[in-house]
Amino acid sequence: MLFKNLLKPDYNKKGVVFNHITSKLLIPLGIGTFYVNNNFDDKKIISASNQLFVSVVGIHSYISTSNIITDYIKPSLI
Repeated sequence: MLFKNLLKPDYNKKGVVFNHITSKLLIPLGIGTFYVNNNFDDKKIISASNQLFVSVVGIHSYISTSNIITDYIKPSLI
């Protein structure tokens, strides 16, 4: 069931809610990542900040793309 929800995030209500949460986090995390990259020398902090930002962008893009595709292409039942 979990695997099925991961493959169809637009049919899952939690996926849509999570998409709205990540959209609100994109700009603050981007600014925070920029600040960390320019003002810190510790590679672990920079790496953690970059990984967090990239994972949020990836999740948001995956759910958004899935929503757009299913708006235009209606899947046929097999």
